[in-house]
Order: sequence, then C-alpha cells, then structure tokens
Amino acid sequence: MNSLPAIAPYKIQKITRETHNVILWEVVPEQGETPYYKPGQFAMIHLMNPDGSVWKKKPYSMSSSPTEKKFLEFGIKIHGDFTQKMETLEVGERILIQAPFGFFVYEPDIHKDVVFFAGGIGATPFLAMIRFFSQSAPQNKITMFYCNQTELDVSYKTVIDGLAAQNKNFSVIYSLDKRVTDGWTGEVGFISEELIKKHVP
Repeated sequence: MNSLPAIAPYKIQKITRETHNVILWEVVPEQGETPYYKPGQFAMIHLMNPDGSVWKKKPYSMSSSPTEKKFLEFGIKIHGDFTQKMETLEVGERILIQAPFGFFVYEPDIHKDVVFFAGGIGATPFLAMIRFFSQSAPQNKITMFYCNQTELDVSYKTVIDGLAAQNKNFSVIYSLDKRVTDGWTGEVGFISEELIKKHVP
C-alpha cells in the first residue's frame, strides 16, 4: 500500500500579478529541496488559521519544471473563498504543501510528438511539461493550442513565447473567444477540426 506524500512547511517567496484575475506564487521549502515530481502532477496547498491549524486545502498543479529544485510555482485564478484568501497572503507567509499527486504526466521517452489543448488557467500543468521538455528532450515536437476568452485572460504568454523562441520544436497557437484589440494576430473562435489541421498537418 502506497503512503501519502509528506506535508511540509513552505514560505511564499514571490507573488506576481499575471492577469486581472490570476496570480503566480513562487514558494520555497523551509528545509531542503522541493520533492521529486513529474511534469503535470499537482500539490495539495493547505492554508492556515491564525492558531496554526489547517483552515482548508485544495489541489493546484505545479507550473515550474521538476528540474527546478529550489522552489515550486503555482498559477492561481482568483475565484471563490479559498483563492480570495490566497490573494490576501504576502511574501514571507507560511503555508503547508503536500506533493506530489496525479497521473496526468508527460514522459518524454514515451510521448514523442504531442499536441496539447489548454484553456485559461488550465495551461498550468502544460507549462511544467513544456519547461521540462525544453530542458530534457528538446528534440520532441510539441504543439499547444491555448484558448482564452479575451486577450486580457492569457496567462504565461511572455514565458510561453520565450520558450517557443528558444526551441524550434515547440509551437503555440493562441485562440480567443472574441478579439479585444486590432493588434491580435492569433486565432479567434473555438478549436475546430479545421483549425487543428491548419496547424498540425
């Protein structure tokens, strides 16, 4: 019988406002390195009461690569009481993390050429996979379709574009439900068979 991952204390090292309703957390373990995990796995984040007891816990996928041993990164969409509480926390505050969990993983030796479909904050586990693949298996070909409601909702765009610029075998196709600015150069509308064939012959 497999035992559950250990629960460990972490501190919030960095908070970044990614979009109007998404923040990024970079958290560091109080002792040692981050646990071993596979790209695509998730952690249980425990938020604390003032007396040190656990208030609530919820699962969040890591967006950092497993090759990064000093910190974990999480993308958090503010919606509901749990994430509203997360938004009030500041750098230096303590949380508990239990990781890893999940089987939605990218195995570069098994999955050679792949196509990802992501929407909104659901791009988080794919970002971990892309970061890992760019470091460990850059010869594999990855295409990601990334859909959002508007241009203002696109998370991680700077990071994703940077990874695409660094690796010719990774490409991203952005698609919006509706165009916001005349300068938008990506696709508009839902992912269709025609759109997939256009970018993945």
